[in-house]
Amino acid sequence: MREHDLTAMLMNKFDRYVKDMQEIYSDREPVAQHNDQKLFLKVLSSGDKTDNPIAKISFMMLEEGRIRNKDDKENVRDTGEFTVATIIPADAVPVPICAMEISFHFGKYLQCRAELPPLSTNEAYRDTFCKPVQQLRQGLENLPGLSPQVSLPGLEDFSSGGLMAGHIDPAKKETVIQWFLDYADLYLSFIDRRDTYEILGDPSVLQEAKAKKAAFCGMFKKMTPSILADLPDLYADDLAGKLGELLF
Repeated sequence: MREHDLTAMLMNKFDRYVKDMQEIYSDREPVAQHNDQKLFLKVLSSGDKTDNPIAKISFMMLEEGRIRNKDDKENVRDTGEFTVATIIPADAVPVPICAMEISFHFGKYLQCRAELPPLSTNEAYRDTFCKPVQQLRQGLENLPGLSPQVSLPGLEDFSSGGLMAGHIDPAKKETVIQWFLDYADLYLSFIDRRDTYEILGDPSVLQEAKAKKAAFCGMFKKMTPSILADLPDLYADDLAGKLGELLF
């Protein structure tokens, strides 16, 4: 049993869209297991349905894990769990992507990332979808352990300028979870209000967004093995490739 079922929280938030999606990979059985350590996937797709603004939702969840420690990856494995969540919009609704992760290293630190990567460089698009993320991020400035970076190195093309990332004291757990859910709420507001954003119908934005979404997914398919590498007891090359294909 997981201590922090963030997947259930997010599924509940996006229920009105999730209920119209097909589960293409179930979390009923682990995709990998070593003793008590279990790695689960949950992947939902809207398939050919054109009226759902979300194309795909994916979760990767760790239970009872032994995770490499940030300060000594070779020798120290922390007991913990994590949730990685990605929400990818439909081509016809080019709102940003939602990408979030919380890793609980019990008794040591929380590693968190939350970002809403934009899919267009159009100025009006960025004003609409990046400024609210930046404003949300500004409310975190006094959180100890928060990284000053507002974008990840190498991912500047997918930066809203409002990245939440850092290694936070476990005593701030409830605060971090709330901010994590606040990013999800902001993203949900973009989806809910999609018909009010004139910029989403701009043909140049639609074209650019489709290409950038494909580039994002391709990039993260290649990056997935490095995520799994932090779980040495569960790592396997074939599993790493499978995860990338399923999640993105």
